[in-house]
Amino acid sequence: MQAKEIIFLKKFGSHVKKLRISRLLSLKELAIKCRFDKCKICKIESGKANITVSTLLELARGIGIPPSMLMNFETKRTATVPILDAKGKLILRNA
Repeated sequence: MQAKEIIFLKKFGSHVKKLRISRLLSLKELAIKCRFDKCKICKIESGKANITVSTLLELARGIGIPPSMLMNFETKRTATVPILDAKGKLILRNA
């Protein structure tokens, strides 16, 4: 998996967690509503699961939101530029 995909999954998982908490749902409650085990929800929220569309639909149903709301989160795109630090070492920084 590429770095961009990993970042996307982590941001998606964080978004799912925020939505779950905003609906006052525990992991167990959401798992029951979605017919998943709690471990699957944990993997999604921690960005360790690359889910299918059917899983996305079940998550939306379980949280009580339209599926499009799950995909409505910021993924900031930043450019990385090489620069020299004070010791002359090459480092990468976000532009």
